[in-house]
This record gives sequence, structure tokens and C-alpha cells, in this order.
Amino acid sequence: MANESNLFSAIEDAEEINYAAKYEGYTFITLSNTEQVISDSSLDKLEQILPSDKFMRVHKAFILKTSFISEIIQIGTSHQAILKNGKRIPISKRKKRALLSKLKITE
Repeated sequence: MANESNLFSAIEDAEEINYAAKYEGYTFITLSNTEQVISDSSLDKLEQILPSDKFMRVHKAFILKTSFISEIIQIGTSHQAILKNGKRIPISKRKKRALLSKLKITE
């Protein structure tokens, strides 16, 4: 497990990150080679370091690489990002508009 001080030495390049998820006090960072890095560092710290033009916090528990999103779907009144690996990530109502704007999708 990577701690805060060596979290980013474990990930040589931010481009390798596809998404990060917070679960039970840990941050699970999924890389493009499907490897996972587990850290006790917060998503807030990760969000500060990742380039904002390529990554976005879409939910209190998720940061996504925007280029890894294949589509946005609506289920009832909520929205989800479908990732290129098929995983579905919830999008918070507060972040939906900013994400759609970043992806250049009109509502």
C-alpha cells in the first residue's frame, strides 16, 4: 500500500491513471494496465496533484480521467459515466453540468 509520501512515486505518470475511488478510508487508483495502487492518501490530495484539464472529481468518492469516459447515461434522475472498461461511475448532481461542459456535451 502506498502512503501519502510515496503515493506518486508509485505512479510514475498521471497519464497512467484511469480513475480513483475512495472506499472505506482508502483510495484505490486504477491504472491503464488495470493494476491498482491502494493508498491511505485522500482523494482531495490526489485531486490537487492531478492535472485538472485531464481529470475531474465527478462524485465525492470518484476522480476520473475524462478521456477514459465513453459515455454519460441517465437513469431516472441520476447520471452515470460509463468508462471504456465498462465500469459505471455515479456522477453527483452538483458535478454533472461541469462534467458535461468539460466533455463538450449539451444537455
